[in-house]
Order: sequence, then C-alpha cells, then structure tokens
Amino acid sequence: EAQELKKYCKTVCYYKRNNTLAKQISILPFVVASRNNELLLTNLLKDDLPILFEGLHTCYFINHPALKNREKIIRMHNVEHDYYSYLSKNEPKLWKKAFYKLESGKLNRYEKTIAYASKIVTISEGDYYYFHKLHNNTYYIPGSHPYQKVECQPGKGDFILYHGNLSVPENIEAVHFILNDIAPASPFRFVIAGKNPDKTLLKKAGTLSNVNLIDNPDAATMQKLIRDAHVHFLPSVQNTGLKLKLLYSLFSGRFVLANKTTIDNSGLQAMCIEANSTAAMLEHLTALMAKEFSNEEISQRQTALAPYLPGSYQAQWVKTLFG
Repeated sequence: EAQELKKYCKTVCYYKRNNTLAKQISILPFVVASRNNELLLTNLLKDDLPILFEGLHTCYFINHPALKNREKIIRMHNVEHDYYSYLSKNEPKLWKKAFYKLESGKLNRYEKTIAYASKIVTISEGDYYYFHKLHNNTYYIPGSHPYQKVECQPGKGDFILYHGNLSVPENIEAVHFILNDIAPASPFRFVIAGKNPDKTLLKKAGTLSNVNLIDNPDAATMQKLIRDAHVHFLPSVQNTGLKLKLLYSLFSGRFVLANKTTIDNSGLQAMCIEANSTAAMLEHLTALMAKEFSNEEISQRQTALAPYLPGSYQAQWVKTLFG
C-alpha cells in the first residue's frame, strides 16, 4: 500500500490479483485476466465520474455493459504486444520465452478493446503515431517526473553514468553491452546504478577496474549521481514507451549520449547526442569527457524542456480529461 496516495485521494482501494492457472491459460492476456475483480466493478459503479485506465493491462472492465455510457480514458505505457514480443526474443528460459510469446499474441488481439475508450493518452510520440491510426481521439502527454525546474550543473564531472531498473531484461542487455564493449575499451570511469541488479551484471562489473556498480541506491544517492555525472550514457535495445530516465537525465544531468532506439520519437532528440555504433559511442564519450557543460547549454535545455514542466503537462491532462 502507498501511504503517499492518502494525501491526494478521497479513498484508496486495493484489489488482489487472481494469479491462478485458469487465468494463465485464459484467452485473454494474463496481465488483463488476472485483474478481474468484481469489487472493482462495484466501486466503479458507485458514481458516474470519468474512469482512467492506467495501462492496457487494467482494461478488463472497459467493455462491460454497465460502463457503456461512462467517459473512459486509457493511459498507454507501451505498444504492449511489441514489448512482450521483445521479452520473448530475449528470454533464455524456454518456459518464460513461450509465456511471453503467447502473451504477446493475446495482447495483440486484445488491443481492439481500445475502441471502447473515449480517449487514448500516450506517454511517447512514437506510441501516439501508432495508436492514432487505431483511435482518432488519441493524445500525447509526456510522463510525469519530480522536477519543478531544470537543475543541471555547469562544469565537468569525472564519470559516465548509466541508471535504471537493473532487473528489467532490456536494461540488463544494455548494461551487458556497456560492460562487454564500451567500458573495457574506454579509459573513463563508469558508474552503473539501479535497483535489483541481475547477478550476471554484478559478477561482470566486479572484473572491471573502471566500473562501479551501485546496488539499490536510495533516492538522494541516485539524485546526486545524476547531477554529478558528466555524461549520461543511455543505450537501449528496445524502443518502447518513454524512458523516464531520459527525462531525469535531461532535467538534472549534463550531457546525454544515447542511440536512436532510446531517443527516436521521444520528442527529446534535439537535447541528446546520438550514436548508433560502438565506435561512434566511444568517439563521442571521449569528446564529451573533454568538454565543459556550459551555462549556455543549460539555458537551451531550459527552453527545450519547458513543455515537460509539471504545470504544462498538468494543464494538458485537465484539457484532455475535461475539455
């Protein structure tokens, strides 16, 4: 339970997921079928207010006849069947690979239920272009973040940072790329920080003298790392949704070096340096580590990030939800 929600919500209810075998072999995606809870429907029917479905996986009741005349908005996190297809291709365990592949197919078929939504709200520009073809009433609103202003520091840091959830397959693969192909070929210090790092990452990082892997840093430590790093190096193997670590890096960090997969259709490309090969990445890292981050660059970032400030995207939400 999240105590923080009590500050903002009149009531907060929690519903237990049904993770039984029957839900896993359902014709519906497991992430959807396991969220069938009649108490949730009962609570939804207590008023006639708009309903915000946070992700496709929460949409079990979106086509329920009792909700036919309700305003229903889906906040899309990804093109989910693409994401699960990626998980299947990169999962070494056969049973998980099969599960992800099956779930991807189910999600692809289930996607048609978005027709029951009044509006679709995407978290990235790329997802907007995809869903707008399927649902005319589609809007793009960037992801929320904790920053009230741009907090970048001028000058130079002495390390390169990668941060993220280190138990997520796409991040594990990105860090393996850094540990195998980038850090051994570079003279600079690398810091990799994030929660629940995969054991293979801990083992590999321990063999490299210029790599420091920080396991489950607290919020204050992570914020200091983001602010002190000289280059945020954010390669990605999967173009899904908006990577919030990209927003965090731009609001609080110095230079951001990323590949096309990370920044394509993010709306943030102009603030990043793009490199798509190992050689180009190493070349840019060398050039950036020798360069100071200037007040002029901070000013340019303040201008470019203005649409991503809380007041701006909150106003977009109000306009989208209530007209």
